[in-house]
Amino acid sequence: MVKRKSLSAVEEMLVPVAAEPVAISGQLRAQVDHCAERIRDARAKGAAVMLIYGAHLIKNGAALILDNLIANGWLTHLATNGAGTIHDWEYAWLGRSTECVRSNVATGTFGTWEETGRYIHLALLAGGIEGLGYGEALGRFIAGDGIDLPEADELASLIVADPAHELAAARAELLHAMRNGSVPEGRCELKHRWKQASVLASADSHGVPLTVHPGIGYDIISNHPM
Repeated sequence: MVKRKSLSAVEEMLVPVAAEPVAISGQLRAQVDHCAERIRDARAKGAAVMLIYGAHLIKNGAALILDNLIANGWLTHLATNGAGTIHDWEYAWLGRSTECVRSNVATGTFGTWEETGRYIHLALLAGGIEGLGYGEALGRFIAGDGIDLPEADELASLIVADPAHELAAARAELLHAMRNGSVPEGRCELKHRWKQASVLASADSHGVPLTVHPGIGYDIISNHPM
């Protein structure tokens, strides 16, 4: 994927928290002020504030702003779609993301990137055996620069000992991936040099829930054989 022509880079798109806001219309400004007031009121009452966002919030460089909101307790839950996590991971690992859909669909290469599919699936498989959801599993993978996986024999023993366990299916999926050679045993190290651009990592580090609501079959990681 390092050879892919990506259309945006962390250094170019990440917006500093202290950046001067761009000029907006009076009508839009009133909406922003109203939203901020509602958030302040909710938190003053101890009520939840949930942010639901898509990939464009990440692609427009809002990660540091969201990190600030998370760290200061303004957001109590975040939710995104599959694309929101794909761009988040690519920025955190590669420092770049976004491909030309028109050019790459024409060549049959759109969304077929080995690393994106492999490492997101790896994070989800590893998180599954701990009962973690998509957001927490991938956020922990990014924040921790990798994951520690059990040995295949250990997984097999757990499945045999308690086949009705609530994690048995997740264990079986990971075991299958290990036995077909897709996933190694032990430590899988992957340095995320731009993790400051990851909302997933920020949410995990601050212990704030981030849930993922992907489309069934249409996110690009569905192309990966894992």
